[in-house]
Amino acid sequence: MKRPLHVLSLILLVMFSACQRSEDVTLVRSKWLAKNGKLLHVLVRIEMTGGNESLGNGGIGITQRTMDVINERLQKYKGAMIVPVKDNEISIVIPYVEDPGSILSLIGQSGILKFQIVDDSKNTDDLEQMISDVRKEKNIPDGYSAEIMAQINEALASKLPSSSEIAFEVVRDAETKKIIRGIPYLIFKKVDVTGDLLQDARVQIYYNIPHVALTFDKVGASLFGELTKNNVKKRLAIILNGYVNKAPVIFEPILTGKAQITMGYGSYADILKEAENLAVILQSGPLPANITIIKSETEEASIRPISNKIINAIAIVVVLIVGVIVIFSCWYTRKIRNVAN
Repeated sequence: MKRPLHVLSLILLVMFSACQRSEDVTLVRSKWLAKNGKLLHVLVRIEMTGGNESLGNGGIGITQRTMDVINERLQKYKGAMIVPVKDNEISIVIPYVEDPGSILSLIGQSGILKFQIVDDSKNTDDLEQMISDVRKEKNIPDGYSAEIMAQINEALASKLPSSSEIAFEVVRDAETKKIIRGIPYLIFKKVDVTGDLLQDARVQIYYNIPHVALTFDKVGASLFGELTKNNVKKRLAIILNGYVNKAPVIFEPILTGKAQITMGYGSYADILKEAENLAVILQSGPLPANITIIKSETEEASIRPISNKIINAIAIVVVLIVGVIVIFSCWYTRKIRNVAN
């Protein structure tokens, strides 16, 4: 009787070990799929947005939702693998790496889209002077990160309308994509329409210039129509990933439920890639939490490519072996019982 129990225990142990090493197996599979012999490994730390949840209680749910959004963004990269490392860290492995920067952009952007009316009570020159003075007075460093913008708004709270805050349109170098300056806007804090109300986002090209065309759902179209109807001749700030994308003047009510986002500067190919990535990001929805890319490195594939046919054949053999062991265990157990009786 002990022998079949030993066999069953061994099977359970093998199954448990396989589960424990599922991450390694998946990593091996991704390396098999890396046709060019390289893959991109990205390590990401997840933080909570707004402090509404804590990692201790809802961290696993937040982690899974973050993984789901990133997975949707990486759909075109076949063989991409996303696994949790800790409650607040995930590991991403992507074969076929040709443009790591584009992939990191897909992973790292929050995807948060907001539409807010510009407060024209202060002009750009006044805002720039106020910001320059407060940076010196409060020793606020140069830059336009979320933390720095929060410091600037806190320091200028007494000099700004309580219903408004400062946001920046960042200007990037056409080649390096690094931020070289920021254009300040005073915008009303009230968020009138968000990207959650989008029905579709896709790349369109007008006059050989790519942009992202937005289509709102029924609720979003109604809200966007009311917003533009009530604010004709005012500027509407399109806030993407915490920065002002553009702030066009509303010349007439927009009742069609459609809008568009223009891209930055650079070559046609760069602008098109930027538009394609943005469309994917908006379609997948915003990340449920802020993330920080801790590590990003290209690795050499350590295993030679193996065809899917071979992988499937190995899987079938493994299943057959396990099946034979289970059948033998059942037969042996029944035989022992018959002898005992």
